[in-house]
Amino acid sequence: MIILLTVAILVAATLAAWGLKSHRQLQALVLTETAHAEKEKAQIVEIQRLQRMQQDLQESEIFSRAVFEASQTGLLVIDPRSCQIMDANLAAAEILDQDVDSLFGELATTFVPNANCKLLDVHEDERINFEMNMQTADGREVPVLRSIRLIDGDQTKLAVVSFLDISRRKKAEAEIQESHQKLELANEELKRHKDQIVQSEKLASIGQLAAGVAHEINNPIGFVTSNLGTVQEYMESLTTVLKLYEKRDELGAEQANEQQALTKEIDEAREEEDIEFIYGDLDNVVKESLDGVGRVAEIVNNLKGFAREDSQQLSVYDVNEGVDSMIKMSWNELKYRCEVEREFGEVPPISAHTGRVNQVIMNMLVNA
Repeated sequence: MIILLTVAILVAATLAAWGLKSHRQLQALVLTETAHAEKEKAQIVEIQRLQRMQQDLQESEIFSRAVFEASQTGLLVIDPRSCQIMDANLAAAEILDQDVDSLFGELATTFVPNANCKLLDVHEDERINFEMNMQTADGREVPVLRSIRLIDGDQTKLAVVSFLDISRRKKAEAEIQESHQKLELANEELKRHKDQIVQSEKLASIGQLAAGVAHEINNPIGFVTSNLGTVQEYMESLTTVLKLYEKRDELGAEQANEQQALTKEIDEAREEEDIEFIYGDLDNVVKESLDGVGRVAEIVNNLKGFAREDSQQLSVYDVNEGVDSMIKMSWNELKYRCEVEREFGEVPPISAHTGRVNQVIMNMLVNA
């Protein structure tokens, strides 16, 4: 508004000086002055815009610098061509145990063990959150989580390396690992104690059943012993008759009278010793004795399998066979208290700890 007023005044002054020339000249003069005024206005607006941009840029730089300095993550700005540190924040200086000013101009490889100037030429997978060790001036290694951001401009090529001190995390991980190992050792010790308790329970059960097992073994041993006595008597009778046969066979054809006498003696001996009965009974006696010995062997095998220390590995277990063997083991405890009926169904084999399952079945049978 002020500019237009100024133009009007200039126009009025000019008219007064020139003495009102033609209307056309006046109109051209107004247009010219108006164009100059618009140009000046545009220049003022552009200057104001540039001033605002400069102010915004300064504020942005101040803000970026504040963020750069306030970050808890170490930040290094590095020239990838010379590998020199161009800028660093307080967190980087603290992690590397340096003054900020002393980092400027230092080679980045000074703080990375066994590195060269190709430090920034890393694989894409190693650019973000890559765990590594950095090194302080006194040689102390610091575990960090490092990331690299490459800035590839037309005139500026820089690399921003960010690294976070993870010493506490590493220490915590080591403590957790140590605790885990201690827990594993404690768990193994607990398993050993548990196995010892299970074995103790087995031995206690065996002690409780010892008298019954001895009785169960004594019965078949008793009739096996009796049968062996019978077999011995049968052998003496058979031996007596067989000797008479051998004596007769030794006689020649000219000794017919002696042969007849021995034949008669053999017949009398067969009748006296009841050889025909022995022939019929001997097979039964042997079968009964074998059954008794088999019964003893079965009891001993069941007892040995029950008492054996259980393996930590799973094995194929026949439930029906396990129940039957435990019934036989505890039979002397059961037969005076209850009647046991075996009705086994078709149960497929399972994977189990044989000794532990047998212990459970034994406890159920004895305590039921």
